[in-house]
Amino acid sequence: MDTSGHVSKIRDLFESMLALAQSESGIIRYSVNLCQGDYRLAEARAAAGIPPADDELTTEGSPVSDARNTELACVALNKARYAYLEALSQGRLVDRKLGCDFRQHTVTERLKRLRHIAGAVGAKFD
Repeated sequence: MDTSGHVSKIRDLFESMLALAQSESGIIRYSVNLCQGDYRLAEARAAAGIPPADDELTTEGSPVSDARNTELACVALNKARYAYLEALSQGRLVDRKLGCDFRQHTVTERLKRLRHIAGAVGAKFD
């Protein structure tokens, strides 16, 4: 099944969303950065040949391929980490105003997932 057309459409949509990252709304910046982190994490999974997973339903898909591109995976993981840290910063501000920790908890779970994948490809973070 050729998915290159779908990937191209998703990439175009993703790039158009990045303009929203400059929004004055903290919740929009949080959402865009969280989405960007998720996209980059999926990119890292694909580059490393790690099957896609639905972590909320704890299901895994078919292996992406036997090909591994550790360098590309590490670049994507670093971009995901940066986006998640930005989301955490914005989420902390929003959560403080709302008196909750929902966004911080969401990003913390994403960072755990990132560390798990980073360990699988041998990437190191500070």
